[in-house]
Amino acid sequence: MPSTEIFIHFESLAIGLSQLFDLADKIQLGLADKNIGQYEGHSFSPDYKKVMLALTSENADALIDTIKPILKETDYIKSSFAEIKYLDNRIIRIDI
Repeated sequence: MPSTEIFIHFESLAIGLSQLFDLADKIQLGLADKNIGQYEGHSFSPDYKKVMLALTSENADALIDTIKPILKETDYIKSSFAEIKYLDNRIIRIDI
């Protein structure tokens, strides 16, 4: 079954790259535990303040429900939202 693309954007107060990699590891473990999607990669601004995580899943809602608590418990995330790109190229933005 084809996968939907999910892009998680957030403002970060992280003080270094290791914190962002730790977050990516937590998200990957959460997805693997529920077999709900795939972590595809990330990008960030040079100062690590703006971060985008790329993920895919056959069930975008379940993926967001899985990673939402991880983002909420991460004290260096200031604000976050998801962009869900469906197979018909519709893009929906939701606050997390």
